[in-house]
Amino acid sequence: LAREPKVLFLDEFTSALDSVNKNSILKVIQKISKDVLVISITHDPDVIIAADIELIIANKNLSLNEK
Repeated sequence: LAREPKVLFLDEFTSALDSVNKNSILKVIQKISKDVLVISITHDPDVIIAADIELIIANKNLSLNEK
């Protein structure tokens, strides 16, 4: 990343990728997440599995899963 942000917001960032490219991007995101707060909005189970904390919004309820 060119500007070294403190927070990175990603919205369905893997939705148009094949599995090879998706896995490459996930590795990069995991690497930079050590220095950057990454907030991802996704339906992709692979992205959810990689998260440290999962917030689920369903039926007007919010739940938190910490890993």
